[in-house]
Amino acid sequence: MRDVHRKRRRERHRHCDSRNARAFGRDPVTLKVAVTSYVLGLGIFIPICGWVADRFGARTVFRTAIGIFVVGSLLCAVSTSLGPFTVARFIQGVGGAMMVPVGRIIIFRSVRRSDFIRAMNYLALPAMLGPAVGPLLGGFITTYLH
Repeated sequence: MRDVHRKRRRERHRHCDSRNARAFGRDPVTLKVAVTSYVLGLGIFIPICGWVADRFGARTVFRTAIGIFVVGSLLCAVSTSLGPFTVARFIQGVGGAMMVPVGRIIIFRSVRRSDFIRAMNYLALPAMLGPAVGPLLGGFITTYLH
């Protein structure tokens, strides 16, 4: 059963990649550069986010990270070619790299020890629901509202 779900997920991603590639007039394999740029943004900024949070304040960095991620998402939405889309994905990676670790720093510093596990569960809930709800919502938006 698990293999069936994995195969369906791969098919949805392949379909989405080919649709995006057609929109940019490119081969689907070429679109992988955008995925790589997101991971590159994560890889560069995750290691320094603790230092940035200590230097500028965790709440300020968290708010800024959300703003950076939203700007990157909006830039992805208005991208008309692969170059700007790749840059926008990098910007999303920078914002995403700061959100999760800095969010955990904020929880760690502001929650009593007895409530820590419950607070971490609330923080993890969107990360678990996102991959389940995101493709469904994205498919609905691109199919019926585009």
